Amino acid sequence: MKIVFLGFVLLFLAIYIGDLREHQYNPFVTIDKLYNKLFYGNNFSDLRDFAWVLSGWDESYLYGRTQLAGLLSFIPSSIFSFREEWGLGVFTTRVLGFDHSIHPGLRPGIFGEPYFNFGYIGVMFFGFLYGYIIYKIHLFAQKSLVLEDKYQSMNNILSSYVTAHLSINFMITAGFFSVYVVGGIILIGVVLTRFRLYRYSSPYF
Repeated sequence: MKIVFLGFVLLFLAIYIGDLREHQYNPFVTIDKLYNKLFYGNNFSDLRDFAWVLSGWDESYLYGRTQLAGLLSFIPSSIFSFREEWGLGVFTTRVLGFDHSIHPGLRPGIFGEPYFNFGYIGVMFFGFLYGYIIYKIHLFAQKSLVLEDKYQSMNNILSSYVTAHLSINFMITAGFFSVYVVGGIILIGVVLTRFRLYRYSSPYF
């Protein structure tokens, strides 16, 4: 019961923070409009946006096109027409007749893109895959909590958080470029660390 109450409190706070950004400070107004804000507002717009895109969709499955466009996000769309045509943001705006050069796209939710690409099979496959990844990350983080080396424990937990954060991009590929950005930063850090260790251990430096 406490968890349910805490969930409602956190939900209210999330929506109230959105009202504060709009200079609306009365919490009773937030409570009065909680239903509309939840299902039709911008705080949790995934359900609304998914329904909106679904209403204009012709039910022709994409068979991985938007996901492939996301995975290839390291290639500029200006030199790769496939990404310009099949990016998730482009697809969601095109379905609704919007100009994708002006509108960045809608958010179909964590299972929206798998559904538009492969239907219910895509939802089940990517759902189980994502759940398994999060499960393994959770186990790794839990085991790291009891390590005697607190520095290693903290490093493992931080790595788990980053990995979990990046793994969502396999479900919603519109921001997949962030995986390459973070991966590049980590790679540079590893190279610099190895070089530093080599420099201190080498007799020639």
